[in-house]
Amino acid sequence: MNAVQILAPGKVEYDSVPSLPLKSGEVKISVICSAICGSDLKNIKNPVQTNMIPGHEFSGFISELSEEARDHFIIGERVTAFPMISCMKCDSCLEKRFRDCNHKLSMGFHIPGSLATEVNVDHRFVISLDKDISFEQGALLEHLSCGYRLTQEIIQADVLKNSKILVIGDGPIALGDLQFLKNAKFENVYVIGKHKRRLEFALELGATQTFDLNDYKELILQEEHIFDICIVAAPADEVLNQMIPFLREGCILYPQTRINDSTTLKSIENGIFKLGRAFAYAFDDFYRVMEKIIKKEIESDKLISSRISLENFTEKLPEIFIDKGKGKTIVYNANYDKYI
Repeated sequence: MNAVQILAPGKVEYDSVPSLPLKSGEVKISVICSAICGSDLKNIKNPVQTNMIPGHEFSGFISELSEEARDHFIIGERVTAFPMISCMKCDSCLEKRFRDCNHKLSMGFHIPGSLATEVNVDHRFVISLDKDISFEQGALLEHLSCGYRLTQEIIQADVLKNSKILVIGDGPIALGDLQFLKNAKFENVYVIGKHKRRLEFALELGATQTFDLNDYKELILQEEHIFDICIVAAPADEVLNQMIPFLREGCILYPQTRINDSTTLKSIENGIFKLGRAFAYAFDDFYRVMEKIIKKEIESDKLISSRISLENFTEKLPEIFIDKGKGKTIVYNANYDKYI
């Protein structure tokens, strides 16, 4: 098979590598396309392991089945996968909270990922695609599940629909959050970011107002905004720290990345702010997101800003680091055109 491999920090190579035999319970998936996640780029810069195939947001079709998987899938079935392969023994796994498993192995970080022509996955983590879901949409399901789960957590916290919600970050995670929040009828969603195209796109997706990092404090102060909910969708401790005066006492913080700012953490510890759960999604969320895409409640295709081929990935990588576009980059295999 062919694959991209991380050989050293910042160094990747596209080459032929040995095809891995199936283990008990696994299926082999011929990968059609993968979506690039910010965590993939971070892992390329500072890899968890070297000689590792990155990628974890993908779709394809089953090309080989182990004996144990034959009762669950068929050859040719269109699929994606939950990319955190858990122990299936702990309490978290038994409750299908696979992301909370302390023994999980993440595709692209600890075990081979999807930036390859094929990938082996434990069948218990494979998800069939609905017939009305395209391969590109299938590759976006993992990403979109983050926004779906966040919104469900906010709904379950009985947050009023007219509450002021602030999203810190303008990357694909933030833009996915925005779509799901608007779909759930939250009226006042504000976005802080640093990329002009993404902030313009946020307005297209229904953001009430956007703030550029260069002058966000002045604008917020002028308009006397006080926010009830704050979603931290990007590593931005300095921005979060500066937003503290504009967060209502009792404001719920939803971190989709780790918060390290000591002032913010102290405010949470002292009960000034509440901490919501957002750094997770559930296995069944993939199916809920598919339903919303099919009903056209979520326009996943809008999130795609560019497409490149797997064999050109290493050549295009410097450009991806410099200009991430307004949304997601899709990496497709040579036979991709046959399936769209």
